[in-house]
Amino acid sequence: MGYQSKRKRRRKRRRHDEDHSSSAPVIAKDPMAEVQSALKNPMLMKNPDTILAMQSVMGNEAVQRMIQRNTEKEQMQDQKEKAEDLISKERDLRLERYKAMSLMLDAVFPQDKMLPMMQMYKEIGFDPEKEMLAQIQEGKYPEYLPTGEDNIFTFDENKAEETGQIYFLSDEVKNDLLRMQMILMMVMPDDTDLIQIMDNPVVMVNDITNSILGVTGLENSTELEGVAGKLDMRLEELPPLARFLTEEQAKLMMDIEPGTFAIMLGDLLPPDQIEEITRAIQIFVKQLKMMVMKGHILKRPRWEEARRRGMFNKDSASFDQVITTLNTLPR
Repeated sequence: MGYQSKRKRRRKRRRHDEDHSSSAPVIAKDPMAEVQSALKNPMLMKNPDTILAMQSVMGNEAVQRMIQRNTEKEQMQDQKEKAEDLISKERDLRLERYKAMSLMLDAVFPQDKMLPMMQMYKEIGFDPEKEMLAQIQEGKYPEYLPTGEDNIFTFDENKAEETGQIYFLSDEVKNDLLRMQMILMMVMPDDTDLIQIMDNPVVMVNDITNSILGVTGLENSTELEGVAGKLDMRLEELPPLARFLTEEQAKLMMDIEPGTFAIMLGDLLPPDQIEEITRAIQIFVKQLKMMVMKGHILKRPRWEEARRRGMFNKDSASFDQVITTLNTLPR
């Protein structure tokens, strides 16, 4: 009895469930609601049921036009994302190259030696801080200020932290600009006083032990007259560039690829100026290598001694004066 009553109870419960499910109302989807949802979210049009619902309301031709427009939008968005990704990757690569170049520039002109060198340049009439690259950062040439999403620079310090871009108004960038300006000063002198200096070779008078007795400066004088009264003096002539670089600095500078300068300058100067600078640096590096190979660039201790002897003095002897002085010495 107990077993049959259980079976009866199960059958009764199953009949109840069937009756309840058959009597439950079937909620039909509202085609208009589906159309409105699809208009808000075009991704729903990928669902065949949604398309059928839209066709029942709008007709097949209208739905196909919408699908076509959505496909074109997706393609355009995809192309835009790919372009942005490409720009981002190229910028990341340029950023890495810029950071590497910045380290090289810092090695050529270390921070602790920048101020003394800049002071030295000021003494001879050249002030890197007043030159064009530094003035760009101060906003004097707004047409050259970096703009655009593909630049490695940004004017927004917060954005710099988010994107990894370089904050253009930072002290680090200013120092990089000054270092490049000092190099361009040697590569492309455009100041009258500077051009005169670059036309004035360094001439040293050495004794038999190769100690420096005198060095030409920047203008005519008679400082070397009577410096030495020996017949065994030796005259050593060096290119004007020897005034501005030690051998150690020259070797470091030779490792900087000329095209690397375009990494920074490309966001600041017009293309024709970039090409001109790049060509000039290529020639400069070749000349620099030849000077180092021939020993025409002084090692730091000898460079420091030449400086002490008046290599940068405006009242010391020029090349012609040294020759005149030597020619008048007794034999």
